Amino acid sequence: FVSDLPGYLGRGGPYAHELQVRRAGGQEQLEVGLTLLQNGEAIEEDPPRPPEMLADQLRDVRFRYRGTDPRTGQLTEWLDRWEDTRRLPLLVSIEIVPLQGPAWPPMIAALPPPRGHRR
Repeated sequence: FVSDLPGYLGRGGPYAHELQVRRAGGQEQLEVGLTLLQNGEAIEEDPPRPPEMLADQLRDVRFRYRGTDPRTGQLTEWLDRWEDTRRLPLLVSIEIVPLQGPAWPPMIAALPPPRGHRR
């Protein structure tokens, strides 16, 4: 997704945020990669910006997606993969289980619909 980054974290302005799960040594880490954008184009930073770790010592991180089925117009079940590159899902769920302790509460984000779209 694209969102502005505060100046104290970088140059400020719009950045592409890429959430990713890195597996190492029997555990998982949730990271975010940040890429500066200018006029819709990625700008290489020098030196390159490494991903920021958001959480570590995780047993499992699961992303799921829910959207509208283009054939029926109905809401889909939760899907493990979002295959449609022409449109975004309506909802994204992130479920995290740490190595120790209980699972975190599910985080569900509602994505804004495209301009002119009515739910």
